[in-house]
Amino acid sequence: MRLAGALLALLACVPACSDEARLARAEAALKAGDLVAAEADYRALLDDDPDDPDALYGLGWAFHMYGDEDRAREYFKRCVRVAPEDYRGHRGLGSVALADGNAMLAVSYFDTALEHAPGEPTVLNSRGLALLAQGAEEAALEAFQQAQAADPTRGDYGYNVADALHRLDRDEEALVAVDEALGQGTEERRFRGMLLELRARVLVSLTGGRLDDQACEATAPPLLEYLDAADRALDQAETAGLDARRLAETRRAANRRRSYIGEACPGHRGP
Repeated sequence: MRLAGALLALLACVPACSDEARLARAEAALKAGDLVAAEADYRALLDDDPDDPDALYGLGWAFHMYGDEDRAREYFKRCVRVAPEDYRGHRGLGSVALADGNAMLAVSYFDTALEHAPGEPTVLNSRGLALLAQGAEEAALEAFQQAQAADPTRGDYGYNVADALHRLDRDEEALVAVDEALGQGTEERRFRGMLLELRARVLVSLTGGRLDDQACEATAPPLLEYLDAADRALDQAETAGLDARRLAETRRAANRRRSYIGEACPGHRGP
């Protein structure tokens, strides 16, 4: 009898446990960028339950990552329809709106998502991106800092904090923020490359307006050290897989600044 009872319990678990495993597999595939595998598992879940909010949201996000915003929007709408209190559908619609270039609409969706999940860092970060697209750097910085405080382990939140600080010409703080994000040892090569490119941009910016051609010995060498550090960061970013074309403008800016220093202070040009 005990064996029969255990067998019945195991059989009862098969559908639920299988769905749970399939959802975990789909989410792992989505995180890894394997959109084909993620889509297959999410669709299998929807075959069992067409109103599964986890699958609807996941499939919407997969299409969003594909760049198919129309289909992503439909799945996010279905997610909101079957689970209106679930913040994720609202966040998805906001991300689609932002991808479509409608930052104002995106903020309204993110605000609705935060009503259902106050302090949710993923939504705060997304809201910051929408505010940044509107040119509201101070408000965006506040949103990014709130997201980072809620989840300090996310290096992308640190990147966004540093980027907002850089846009606000608060470059000393931006350098600290980007170095802290780099110090977290992110395993995603492309994201590390983005951080390194931002570090280079900040370093180049820090050389602006600081050269005194009447005090070249005191002011030129530290600026050239910044530019050398920027060059190293760009080399590391390229090694990390960031597209060389994306690095080109920052390289040109560093070279222009080095040439300017050499012209204003002959003998101080660096390598």
